[in-house]
Amino acid sequence: MHTATYRFSAADLADARGYAFHSLPLVRAFRALPFLMTGYALLMIARYALQQRWSGVMLHTPLFCGGLVLLALRWLGDRWVLPLAARLRIARDKSPQDETVISWGPEQITFQNSRGQSQWAWGDFHRWQEASGGLLLWRSDRLYSYVPKRVLTGDQIAELRAILTGALGPAGKRRK
Repeated sequence: MHTATYRFSAADLADARGYAFHSLPLVRAFRALPFLMTGYALLMIARYALQQRWSGVMLHTPLFCGGLVLLALRWLGDRWVLPLAARLRIARDKSPQDETVISWGPEQITFQNSRGQSQWAWGDFHRWQEASGGLLLWRSDRLYSYVPKRVLTGDQIAELRAILTGALGPAGKRRK
């Protein structure tokens, strides 16, 4: 059995929540919309400007500006709102502040803190994903456990990847 100990940081919670939210198919489609709007409007503006058809340029300028506004809002949400929400959660909720000890072996993973302990067989997870800062272990479409990579050694991360791939398949794939 291998073990690691951690307390969640605001960066951990923001990474987990952001990755979980942004990996949803509908969200990914909506997040592409501002790029598509801006790109399309820019192409049309360039086309009409080259033809010196200024009414066409003026027609597509609001679409271009709207796309830029949506891109700015997306950036603000990722850089400011998500980390602020994570800091507020840590300030208001005591459970992320607890020291958590995880231990794992070939059969299961155990999470333990001052509020209790939970053991999960690897097969109990629905899927797994790897965010930039940690591993998300999905128990359902909406519930996941997050293991921050900052508390693991390179060998431990590689071992967890191998165990998860063996039990659930490649990262991001839903088990049937």
